[in-house]
Amino acid sequence: MDAAIALAISHSGQTFPTIHAVRLLHAMMPGRVFAMSGCIDTKMALVLGQRLSPDAPFCERCFDTKAGWRSAEPASISVVATAHTLTELLLYTGAALGTADASGGGGGGGGACGGGGNRALASGLPPFGLALAVEDLLDLRVARDSFVQARRAGRRVGRQPAGALRASPALTGVDAAGAPVPSQHHDSLVAAGRRWALHILEGPWAWALAAAYIAGTVISGYPVVHAVTDAITAAAGASTSLVDALGRVALVFDSMIYIWCGILAACLVQRRPLLARWGRRTLVVADVPYVHQCVEAFVSKMFALSYGIASVEVHGANPADHLVHKFTHCVARGTLLAIGRPDGRLYSPTMAESWILLGLLQAKVIASLGSQPEVLTLGHNPFTNEYITTHLVLPTTRPKANLDRACCAVLAELLQSLDHSEGANPNALHAARRHFLAGTLLSNAAVQAVHKHHSDTFGASMDERPPGVEHGGGCAGGLEAGGGSEPSNLARKPTLADLTDTPLGGFGSRRRSMRGGAGEGLQRSDSVLSYGADSHVLGEHRLSSMTRRDEVEGVWQRTSKLAKHSDALMADGNADATRAAMGSLASHMSQMLDDQGVMEALVESRFLSLERLLAFFVMFHAMAARVAAAWPLTFDISRSQSGLRIATTASPVTASDIDFTLAEGQAERLLRGASGRHAAIAARWRSAAPCAARLRRLGKL
Repeated sequence: MDAAIALAISHSGQTFPTIHAVRLLHAMMPGRVFAMSGCIDTKMALVLGQRLSPDAPFCERCFDTKAGWRSAEPASISVVATAHTLTELLLYTGAALGTADASGGGGGGGGACGGGGNRALASGLPPFGLALAVEDLLDLRVARDSFVQARRAGRRVGRQPAGALRASPALTGVDAAGAPVPSQHHDSLVAAGRRWALHILEGPWAWALAAAYIAGTVISGYPVVHAVTDAITAAAGASTSLVDALGRVALVFDSMIYIWCGILAACLVQRRPLLARWGRRTLVVADVPYVHQCVEAFVSKMFALSYGIASVEVHGANPADHLVHKFTHCVARGTLLAIGRPDGRLYSPTMAESWILLGLLQAKVIASLGSQPEVLTLGHNPFTNEYITTHLVLPTTRPKANLDRACCAVLAELLQSLDHSEGANPNALHAARRHFLAGTLLSNAAVQAVHKHHSDTFGASMDERPPGVEHGGGCAGGLEAGGGSEPSNLARKPTLADLTDTPLGGFGSRRRSMRGGAGEGLQRSDSVLSYGADSHVLGEHRLSSMTRRDEVEGVWQRTSKLAKHSDALMADGNADATRAAMGSLASHMSQMLDDQGVMEALVESRFLSLERLLAFFVMFHAMAARVAAAWPLTFDISRSQSGLRIATTASPVTASDIDFTLAEGQAERLLRGASGRHAAIAARWRSAAPCAARLRRLGKL
C-alpha cells in the first residue's frame, strides 16, 4: 500500500461499496486515491476533499467522463463514456512515462518517476514496465481519433480530409452535435434489430390473428370451412348423411385454423422460419466478458416492463470460453444468438476468431424438425460462411499495422481475397501465416508476383501525403540538409507537449525519408493528427516507427533473394545453409509479429471491442423500441419495476462488512509483527546464553 494508487469508478459517484472503499483507502493513503464518475458533483468527490462552491479549488483527484446525469436505467452512454475516459487516461499515462524516459526521468530532479525510469534504462528494461514506444502511443491516438471524430461529406475539420469515415458516428447515425450522419452501417444495425423484434412479437401477433378469427366465426355462427362445405353440399343436393360427415371433417379443418392460422400467417407474411419453437424467445449475447455483460444488462433492463407474451430471456457468454459448455445443450429452434467477433485479419486475434467460428458451428448444427437457431454475427472482418444467418460488417476505420500489411503482401499469392469485400477466412489466414513463419520457401514465380504487389503497395505512398504537406526533395532534402537549414528532428521523440498540448488536427508535420531498397523515396510523417486513418496508403499504417519499416523491408529482400536462388543453392549442396537462413528470417519476422501483438491487443480491447458494444446497443435498442411500440402492449424501455433512483446504486456489501474485513487485516498485521518481535527476542536470548555460561565460568576462576 505504500506505493499503490487507487482508482474508484462509479458513474453515479454514490455507489455505496465504492464510497466506503474510497473513504477507507483515502484514510490509509491520502493523496493517492482517485475517483471517476459521470460528473464532479458526487459524494465520492466530497470524500476526496473536492468542494462544490464556485470558488473552490480543484483537488485534482476526480475524473469526469462528461456523461452527466442519465435519466434512463439501461446503461449505454455512461458505459461508453467511462470506457473511453479510461482509454484517454491510459494514453496520457503512457505518454507521460514515455516522455519521462526520453527526458531522462521527466524532470523533478530524481523523484520517484525519474528514478524508476533511470533504473529501467540502466537495466535495459522498458521504463516503468511500459511495453509500448512513443510511436506506438501515437498509433493508438490515431485509432482513438478514428473512433470518436465525425466527418461530414464536403467538410473538413482541422487537417482531416472531408468525408472521412469514423466508427462512432457511423454506428450511431449522429455526430457529436446530434446532427444526423447518413450511414449504411447504422441502417443495417437498426434493420437487424427491428427484424428480431418480429420474433419477439410473434406471440402477440398469433394471438391477435387467432382471436380475430375465432370472434368472427363464433359471432357469425359460420366457421369458414364448415360454411363453404355446407354451401357446396346444398348446391349439389347431397344426402343428409353425407352432409353430416363432410360437416365434421370441415370442423376439424376449422379447429386447425383456430390453432395454427395466427402463427403460420405471421411467419409467412414476415418471411420468418415456420418451425421455430413457440413462446418466449431466448437471446444469447456472446462476446468478450465486459461486452456481453453490459449488453445483457442493457437488454434485460429495457424489457423489464414488457408483457410476458412479448418479452425475451437474455443470457451472456464468452464465445471463446464457456459458450459451448453453457448453452449449446440448451439451443432450441428459434434461439437467437448474437455473436461479436474480433478482427481476425490482425495477427494476434486470428485464432480467437477461428475458435468463435468453431463454437458457432457446434451450436448451429443442432437442428430439430429441420429448424436451427438463428445466428447473427457482428465484427469488422467481412468473412462469413453458410452457418451464419446474418453477418453485420462494422466499418474498418483503424489504420492497419505496418507488420500486418507486410505479411499481407508476402501472403498475397496465397490469400488473394484478403482485402476483398468477402473478407479473410481466419483459419486459412492463420495457416498461411504459420506456413510462412515456419520457414517454407515460396517459389521464385510466386516471389516475383508478391514482390510486384509489395512494390506497388509501398510505391503508391510516394504520392499520398497529408493535407498541407509538400513533397520532399528526396533523401538529400530530408537527411543531408546543411548550412543554415533547420536541424533534422529524425532522432527526436515526441514530447508530452506534442501529445497533449496540441489541438486535434494541429500536430506539426515532420517528414522522413528512407534510402535504398524497394522503399526508396518513401515519405513518412509522424504528424499523427494531421490526417485521418482513411488517408493511409491502402490502409497501410505509415505512423509506426521507421526502424520497423527497415526491418520489414530487409527481411522481405533477403527472403526474395533466398527464394530466387534457392534451387541453385540446393544444387550446390548448400541445402542445410539455405534452410537455416530461411528459418532465421522466419524467426525474425515471427518475433516482430509477436512484438506487434501488444499493440493489437490494446487496439482490440480499447477500440474494436468498444465498437462492437456500441453496435450491440444500437441494434438492441431498435429491437426493444419496436416491441415497446406495439399497441396495446406498449411499455417504457427506460424504466423498471424496481424503481431504483438512477443516481444511487443498491449496495451488495455493507459498510460494516468492509470495516470488519479491514479490522481483521489490521489485527493480522499486528499479530504478525508481535510474533516476529517475540521470535527475534527469543533468538537473541538463545545466542546470549552460551556467552553468559562462559562468563560464569570465568567468574568462578
